[in-house]
Amino acid sequence: MRKAQAQRPASQELGVRTTPIDRHFRHNYAGFVPTPARGETDPRAPSAPAPLLTAASVVVVEAVLLLGLGVLELASLDERRLIMGLTTAAFFVGAACGLLACAWALKTLQRWGRGPVMLAQLMCLGLAWNLWDDATRTFSIVLGVLGIVAIAGIVHPASMAALEWDADGEA
Repeated sequence: MRKAQAQRPASQELGVRTTPIDRHFRHNYAGFVPTPARGETDPRAPSAPAPLLTAASVVVVEAVLLLGLGVLELASLDERRLIMGLTTAAFFVGAACGLLACAWALKTLQRWGRGPVMLAQLMCLGLAWNLWDDATRTFSIVLGVLGIVAIAGIVHPASMAALEWDADGEA
């Protein structure tokens, strides 16, 4: 004897399409709201403003520099300090990957990237202050300028408005 097939809910009529072909749904407390499919952008969504793109670009430069430091640390490994060298290199590479992810988040107007980038820039400013010495003054100035430019780009009113934009059109 055949098993009985599962019955459709009584509220769903046969032959009626309930999901748009080219749309996905996201859950909202008010119900289901159609959202753009992958690769599709909401025409109402703002694009990333220039100050935010500048900040994201600065973060990419910092990530590349951290990645370079990680590679240099691996290149200078010594058997006497093998564990210290490996963990330091892993830290630099991990921090670079995190900064790259945050830069991508800022470029795509995702709010979660703002906090880690601000923390990294404040650390950058502290390091610039700490390195203010005759031998490292140039490096200190470069770090300070990068940190200030990135912070200014993130806290710019256009950047703040773009990061606070909601899919319902409200800031």
